[in-house]
Order: sequence, then structure tokens, then C-alpha cells
Amino acid sequence: MNEYNISHQLPPPQLPGRVIITVKNPLDAGDAGRMIAMHGQLYQKESGYNQIFEGYVCKTFFEALTKAETALDRYWLAEVDGEIVGSAAIIDRGAGICQFRWLLVAPENRRSGLGKQLFREAMAYAASGPFHKIYLETTIEQEKAVRMYRNDGFVETDRYEIRDWGVDLIGLAMEKKL
Repeated sequence: MNEYNISHQLPPPQLPGRVIITVKNPLDAGDAGRMIAMHGQLYQKESGYNQIFEGYVCKTFFEALTKAETALDRYWLAEVDGEIVGSAAIIDRGAGICQFRWLLVAPENRRSGLGKQLFREAMAYAASGPFHKIYLETTIEQEKAVRMYRNDGFVETDRYEIRDWGVDLIGLAMEKKL
């Protein structure tokens, strides 16, 4: 069992009202489920994704939460009155490589800088640790996110079709050296 435990709050610059960002490892009971539900609900409402997408998100959380070594993993949760309104994570993949995962901001908190803040915090953590490379996966339909990743130095490494989430998508793999 992993004995490593962190949980601290970051003061969110220029964010609306009562948004509190907490960095965690491990997650508290229920955090993963709330993040999965948020992904499933928002992507269904906004993009027409189906339950297979939510199953995929469940699978990615299961893989991350049950891997042998989790000491370098970090989860950023933005909350307002105890409700998750944003998330991001860095997952250690071994050999000095990490993955950026689960960046999502609730619609009512978009255009506030919260997504950029979550991204910046995660990138700063990845660059300060033992990692020499970071990668992520998204879809080309996430234009604002892709632009933010490119502006931060990520380069495209692969494109692939995604046909089982209720809509046809083009997946995009990106990486950068740290």
C-alpha cells in the first residue's frame, strides 16, 4: 500500500469567487467517481459521446489507481462548495515519462482562467520532478485545448480514428520533452 499522502490547497490567482484548487495523492474516496461522472455527463451533453466513452474514462482511472507505483502521481481538483468544477492529473508512467490526464472544466467556470491554471500547475509539477517527457491524448475537436498544448511546446505524434464513443472523432497524441 502506498504510504505517500499529500493534500494541499493552492491559492487560485484571478479565479472566480470560491474556487479552491486542491492537489492530492491519493484521491479521497469518491473523487474518482465524481471526476468520471463529470466527464461522462459533460461530454454527452456537449459532444454527444455515449456510455462507451464513460466506460473508457472508468478504465483509465482504474488503470491509474491500481498500478503498483503511484507516489509521483498528482491530481488537481478545483471545487466550489465541495463540488468538482475542474480537474487535471499527472500520472507517472515509469522511466521518466508521465501522462497529462483528465483536464476538464465545468461550463460555468470556463473562460475564467481555471483550465489554464490547472494546466500550468500540472506542467510545473511535471517539469520539477524526475520526468524528462510528458505525453497526452485528446481529440482534434478540442480545439482550444489543442492550441494551449501546442503553445506550451507539445508536438503531435499520432492521429487515429475513434468510432465507438457515439460520434466519429480523430484522436490526437502529443508529447513534449521536459
